[in-house]
Amino acid sequence: MLPIPAINYIPRMFKDYPDDAIVALTDKMDTHIEEWRDEITAMPRLYLPDMCPEPYIEELGYMVGANIYEQDTEREKRIKIVNAIDTHRLRGTWEDHAKIIIDEITGGLDSRLKADSASISAEVFTTNFAVNSELTVARVYTTGERVQVSTTNTLPAPLAAVTDYWVIYVTATTIKLALTKADAHNGVEITLLSDGVGVHTITLYSTPAVTYIDCHFGINVPTLTAAQIASIKAQLIYDVVPCYFYIYYGYIDGSSVFQLYDSIV
Repeated sequence: MLPIPAINYIPRMFKDYPDDAIVALTDKMDTHIEEWRDEITAMPRLYLPDMCPEPYIEELGYMVGANIYEQDTEREKRIKIVNAIDTHRLRGTWEDHAKIIIDEITGGLDSRLKADSASISAEVFTTNFAVNSELTVARVYTTGERVQVSTTNTLPAPLAAVTDYWVIYVTATTIKLALTKADAHNGVEITLLSDGVGVHTITLYSTPAVTYIDCHFGINVPTLTAAQIASIKAQLIYDVVPCYFYIYYGYIDGSSVFQLYDSIV
């Protein structure tokens, strides 16, 4: 339990008869303690380019060689990091490293990065366009994730089915959509003109800073043994491969949905 409000934790003679100086001191203590709490609880988001706490952005940029400069704005730094991660993931570090390790463990079953067409998750969403252009969801999304939407009847205008959109994080239960990844990172949202009709579904296809690996391309059922799954994790968990950050490895089922064997986070 954190010592806030701090005024409850100071000597009683000050607590019972606080003057302006004591109130100012304890208010300042509360502010700093809450900031420390927020930074500590944000640690799992350190590797997510758009959610990394501001004090750690430059360190994250250094890890991925994002060429961040002191004069860059915070938003420019985050966009550089996103681009660096995408570049690293598709260059050398996969074909010349992780793929070799996984294929050796699986006996040459041809591991690949998850196909763009394979989905990760799907859920129902709702809107209230008269209030704002937000989608209410259950999953916590991250800015820059690629999604598509579908419906049993009519989608909220101007959204269209079989069309890529990019997430703008708002809160743990609300998001907005953008037409491009750049728009998402710049906060340029799509303005909803209606709520549509029917049950609407949002399907996730990619996540920044998360690498999804299909351990046996073309084999749509679980194939690896528990020993092989554990061996992949043991081989990759301590690798210094900054572009991966989070690794989810599994396979693509017959419905083109990614199914998880295990993760390295």
